[in-house]
Amino acid sequence: MIIRLDGTEVFLPGNITEAGKEAIYEEVQRMAGENGAVIKDILVDGESIYDTNAFFAIAGGVDIDFTSQNVLELAEETLAEGDRYIPVLEAGISDIATLFEQGQDGEARSKLAHASEGIEWLTSVLLKLCICMSIKPGELKAGNYEEYVAKLRDALDGMMTSIEEGKLLRTAYLMRGELLPLIINFADYWNEVKEKAELEGRTNA
Repeated sequence: MIIRLDGTEVFLPGNITEAGKEAIYEEVQRMAGENGAVIKDILVDGESIYDTNAFFAIAGGVDIDFTSQNVLELAEETLAEGDRYIPVLEAGISDIATLFEQGQDGEARSKLAHASEGIEWLTSVLLKLCICMSIKPGELKAGNYEEYVAKLRDALDGMMTSIEEGKLLRTAYLMRGELLPLIINFADYWNEVKEKAELEGRTNA
């Protein structure tokens, strides 16, 4: 097995390579962290692996290439992408609610699936940013982030139950009355983390 970090081969102790992919990832992440970086991409035998859990589950793999990126650079890129997406998501939820009200549940379901993926991306990315910047999610001024995410998932579960029961108008009501306010509230968490990242960037400049 050949393991590289940013194109340079690294040699890990046998007890780590024998312990499996998760141990390998943690050790390479530790090495990247010494330079203020985090693992951004993983290639296994030339194939990109987008999810760490998928990487952990891989049984084989001869060549493993890790690519790292400076924590603050990655945070800036991710936060900029989120800044563009959050308003789109808010508008999209209102549009989907309208489709349910109009009885166009087929199109509404399709768009809701994409919106749910976007919500999952935003919430998981913000948590990862907190971890990278040593921010405690439970101590954000905007509120306890873990409790917020739980409320968000409860709202999504309630909507899915309503859809399964064929209650389209109720689904629209839940989207406007519960989900949309939570998404609007998400911006408070996002902006707080963004401000901390910008402050850290100026401090380290």
